[in-house]
Amino acid sequence: MLLFLTLIVATLSLGTGRTTILQGAVHLMILAVYLFTTVVP
Repeated sequence: MLLFLTLIVATLSLGTGRTTILQGAVHLMILAVYLFTTVVP
């Protein structure tokens, strides 16, 4: 599920050619959720 979400967000953010701080924050939040789920199963 996280991989699918990451691919969708990456496609949306890189499709325009420019990224914003908000899109970067979304990527960081996905990373935080991934790290949390690996530490606390």
